[in-house]
Amino acid sequence: MSEERYVSFRHGALCPSYEEQANEQGLTLGDEANYFDKIADAYNLLRMEGLLTDSQEAMICQKIQKKLAASVKLMEESGEDVH
Repeated sequence: MSEERYVSFRHGALCPSYEEQANEQGLTLGDEANYFDKIADAYNLLRMEGLLTDSQEAMICQKIQKKLAASVKLMEESGEDVH
C-alpha cells in the first residue's frame, strides 16, 4: 500500500544539498543526486546574477520541487544505509 508523504526542499545557495535534505526526511535521490546538484548550482547562479525575474524564480522552484518529489525514494527501498 502506497503512503502519501509531504516532501520539502529548500533552494538557496547556502542550503544543504538536495540529497542531504532528502536524507533528513528518510529519503534519497540515489543516482540522481549529482544531477540535482547541477540543477541547484545553475538555478542559484542565475538567481544571484539577477538574471531571473521574481516570477521566473518562483516558476523554476516549483518545477524543481516537482521533479525532486517525483525522484525521491525511501532509503530502505533504495538499498541505501539509513545512517
